[in-house]
Amino acid sequence: MKNRKKIGLIGGIAALAVILCIAAVVILTRNGGSAAYRDISVFDLSASATVTRDGTTLDAYSGMKLMNGDNVKVGDEGNMCLLLDDDKYVTLETGTEIRLNASGSKEDSKTRIELVQGAVLNELDSKLNNDSSYELSTPVSVMAVRGTVFRVSLDSDGEKTAADVMVFDGKVAAAAVLADGTVSSKENMVAAGEAADFHKADAGSDPVYAPKDIDFTALPADTLKALLKIYDSGRISDLSVSKDDLQQIIKEKESADDTVRNEDGANTADPASGTDSSDADNTSSGASGSDTDADSSGDDNAAPGPSADGDDGTSYGSGSSGSSSDSDSSNGTVSNPDSKSGKNSGSASDKKSGKKSGKKSDAKSNKNSDKKTNSNKKPNSAKTPVPVPQQTTDPVINTPATPAPGNTTYTVTFIDPLGRVFGTQSIAAGSRAQKPVLSPAGGTNWCDAGGNVFNFDTAIIGDLTLYYR
Repeated sequence: MKNRKKIGLIGGIAALAVILCIAAVVILTRNGGSAAYRDISVFDLSASATVTRDGTTLDAYSGMKLMNGDNVKVGDEGNMCLLLDDDKYVTLETGTEIRLNASGSKEDSKTRIELVQGAVLNELDSKLNNDSSYELSTPVSVMAVRGTVFRVSLDSDGEKTAADVMVFDGKVAAAAVLADGTVSSKENMVAAGEAADFHKADAGSDPVYAPKDIDFTALPADTLKALLKIYDSGRISDLSVSKDDLQQIIKEKESADDTVRNEDGANTADPASGTDSSDADNTSSGASGSDTDADSSGDDNAAPGPSADGDDGTSYGSGSSGSSSDSDSSNGTVSNPDSKSGKNSGSASDKKSGKKSGKKSDAKSNKNSDKKTNSNKKPNSAKTPVPVPQQTTDPVINTPATPAPGNTTYTVTFIDPLGRVFGTQSIAAGSRAQKPVLSPAGGTNWCDAGGNVFNFDTAIIGDLTLYYR
């Protein structure tokens, strides 16, 4: 009897162990597999960018994890590439802003990107299954895809709004967003190598759909380079334009940009070269000696230093050729019958009066110049530099020291328990940092380097690093 009870007990324990093992496998499969959670991150970053999450704005960085509801904005130079689920690349061009809506797992992903401004290049390397969806929306259109490479740009001018779509691989189903906010039931298929736009003149009208051809030469150089990167990666073999043609278009566009920059430089007046139009006129006048007052700025009387016409001290139109009417007196060929008297009195008078006038003018000019220069100087500004105080806090209440004057901006860096940068904030001197709405796993509080819990009412007066512990 006891043996039977033993056997029954052992059998029950064995059965329970089997059940627990099966449950563990199921849990690990669901939670530990790549399909359990969506992985959305900043894949590449060549611009300043921010991520706003639940009212908190963080500086973006390469490798940063993004979440559903994030608002992502790229600065005025460079671009940002996001990676979703290891097979979806979203390139945000210069000045672009999007809202990210992502849910589900990799196997049943639901992705909706709302384009607020700018342009987005989308690359879906794997065809979506029936349980997944990928949409890009604008105020005037919605684009749905299964697997493709396409670009959407948004241009708004008052109530005028236009959204362009260009398809480089696969096809896109595009529908208009009507004036009442509903999406039209009519879909327009845009195939590889084709483009189209939705545009409306005012808020009360429905968008008009207009198909057109892709003009690769009209695309920004950064977009063309992003397409070239797709070719180089080997992920997509055909983008409705050959790799060689892409490289040629990029080369021509960069050459044209260089030409424009050179022309802009050439049109800028260069005082040293004397090629400004006003200088050219004065130079010509001086060569012919047509300035009737040439002697008043002759060699004996000319003040040193740059003149109004040239940086080398040469006064254009100074009559140095001696062919003006006044300079004849110095050559002894005046029209006065008393040539000797004319020569002596004219030469001596001109030189004497010119010399005194020059000295007086120089002295007055230098005096005024000194006064003007001195009036702009702050007394003892070079001798009394303003010290920049360091961040000092009490271990308990984090009482701040006096902030440095001026418009200085400091960086607050947040480090997660694994030593990675969780985010950064740029804070004006004397202002407060915002406590991140989200908190990384593995800690309970944001602390300073000394392990003291940081008080977010503390004024920021220097660069600061906080750790989640």
